[in-house]
Amino acid sequence: WTLRPERTCSAAGAPWALTSASLVVPGPLFLPLRCWHSSAPLGDDSVVEKSLKSLKDKNKKLEEGGPVYSPPPEVAVRKSLGQRVVDELKHYYYYHGFRLLWIDTKIAARMLWRILHGHSLTRRERRQFLRICADLFRLVPFLVFVVVPFMEFLLPVAVKLFPNMLPSTFETQSIKEERLKKELRVKLELAKFLQDTIEEMALKNKAAKGNATKDFSVFFQKIRETGERPSNEEILRFSKLFEDELTLDNLTRPQLVALCKLLELQSIGTNNFLRFQLTMRLRSIKADDKLIAEEGVDSLNVKELQSACRARGMRALGVTEDRLRDQLKQWL
Repeated sequence: WTLRPERTCSAAGAPWALTSASLVVPGPLFLPLRCWHSSAPLGDDSVVEKSLKSLKDKNKKLEEGGPVYSPPPEVAVRKSLGQRVVDELKHYYYYHGFRLLWIDTKIAARMLWRILHGHSLTRRERRQFLRICADLFRLVPFLVFVVVPFMEFLLPVAVKLFPNMLPSTFETQSIKEERLKKELRVKLELAKFLQDTIEEMALKNKAAKGNATKDFSVFFQKIRETGERPSNEEILRFSKLFEDELTLDNLTRPQLVALCKLLELQSIGTNNFLRFQLTMRLRSIKADDKLIAEEGVDSLNVKELQSACRARGMRALGVTEDRLRDQLKQWL
């Protein structure tokens, strides 16, 4: 209820006042009366009404597809350089790296105890044991920085220039993903080079004259354009065109270097050294194939599937888990 302004009325010389109920009240001349009514006030909207109104306008704009006001994003407070250095050293080098390395060392000690007592390790345990041993051997060069006086000040420079000196426990997930992406780009270029080389060798082979050459050219173009995986029967059919030209002794140096890079091996050295590396890697892959065949491809998780496919020069990133299993089964 609100109060109206005061007003007076008179009729036929007699003072009277008109109320909301039309009642005449006699009284002296110009008697002030106050009238009450139940209409809405004409003042400003309340906070609740403003909120409801803005919400209705926003819903209406959403239905019409118009622009809607959104609050500006919160700006993260940038830490100082000293604070960032302290956080990096605490969480990256000292805490996570040494903590994981200590845990891996204890696991490797238990595995070594089992080996000494005649127990055999699974493929997963064997690979983990070899990785931990490699991480421990990587710590040996750091003894030079500890023994030589004042050389520990050069330790950050050495780590920056040679990041592979650190054990695998010090490698963050972002750095690992970036490294795998770079390796994938290099491998794709090397794979194209090797594909061109194989196609050229097949077309120049004297034993591949006639329809066989044409069929191989059509087959190879289809594989490269569509990305379809060839069947084992097709591989065996066209492998006869190469005879013994794909043996390591007949490969040129560019082909040996490309194969070493594709299999993540050292590409510096003489041709005989590169052939020796490839021979040892092929023996290692063959022994690993036997272990995978005994335990089954289904026993491997996604990371192990990616590692196995990457070690064999197959596509490991950007593909589904089913395709990883299928191409590994086809390899076996």
